[in-house]
Amino acid sequence: MPAWSRRSGSSILVSEPAFRVAVLPGDGIGPEVTAEAVKCLEAVAETHGLDCALTTFPHGAEHYLATGEVLSDENFAAIAGHDAILFGATGDPRVPDRLLGRGILFRLSRELGLDLSVRPVRLYSPSLSPLRAREGGSVDLVVVREATQDVAAVPGGTVSACRTDEVSVGQIVFTRRVVETTLRHAFELARRRAGKRRVTLCDHANIAEVYDIWGRVAGRLAEEFPDVELETAAPDGVAMRLVTDPGHFDVIATSMMFGGVFADLAAALAGGVGLAGSVRLNPGSVSLFEPIHGSAPKYAGKDVVSPVGAIASVVLLLQHLGHGSAAAALDRAIEQAFARGLIPSAASNSGVGTREQGDIVAALVREEAR
Repeated sequence: MPAWSRRSGSSILVSEPAFRVAVLPGDGIGPEVTAEAVKCLEAVAETHGLDCALTTFPHGAEHYLATGEVLSDENFAAIAGHDAILFGATGDPRVPDRLLGRGILFRLSRELGLDLSVRPVRLYSPSLSPLRAREGGSVDLVVVREATQDVAAVPGGTVSACRTDEVSVGQIVFTRRVVETTLRHAFELARRRAGKRRVTLCDHANIAEVYDIWGRVAGRLAEEFPDVELETAAPDGVAMRLVTDPGHFDVIATSMMFGGVFADLAAALAGGVGLAGSVRLNPGSVSLFEPIHGSAPKYAGKDVVSPVGAIASVVLLLQHLGHGSAAAALDRAIEQAFARGLIPSAASNSGVGTREQGDIVAALVREEAR
């Protein structure tokens, strides 16, 4: 049986678990969906004999309002010492804009080298898609984007705020290292998926020269991956084709801003942002797993949001840590929950509450194992 350990605080001491996960539930609906993700992680660990230790960290709005602390250096170091991070959401209207995002999520991303964001989207059931006559396999793609540069690298600012001569200034920054890391992962992923083996590079080089670096690096990598097709497209073209022909796409590689839009659009086509998980990746090191939705504070505490995106993030976490059979079992449980109509949708009015959805998926994991 797995040796489970749960702790709260800045450190964890267990006897050689197979892997250790730092859990940061965060704000808004984050604690609710994270609790269900942990429930499903426990179920799959139990059925697959995995040893896992969890440490819960309090950082978020409530912790900040109570202590004035965003993320201490001590707890940052403790989080970094884990094998993976399971993150809920950040953002609270009681706390100044960007304080928590930059102080927690962006800090973790930058200082842990989480330069790469990977967001798979798959249609679990045709009934979930707002597109008519959409088959289950017709939305099955991955958005690979850089996660620490673009317009986020330099915050920018405003001069003469709220006056008629107000000016806002920002910068777009890309480094060759991060661009190459992003594109190389996209090519490798397209090869591993062994389907269309297509990378769609989306940049805005036809408008802004700053994007030329993407095309140059992609062209060189295309020679290294002759079995993977490389195509290029402008952002508006990608957006239109996602709606008219989502089955065309395999792996979309792009910058942070465009990638965020495309991942949310693709998720909407597959049933909603509440169904999609993601990873902020540092290959070979600690990585961060989170649903793509935000903190949605208006739904917090109401037991109405879907935790499937958070559970799907656990699938990615298990894959990343080399537990492929456990990841596949959890993914099948999600798919069965929709196929059997046990979870009708990701909408807040689905009639199946947050905790019940977690119970359903966990039960399906155990049902398959019997």
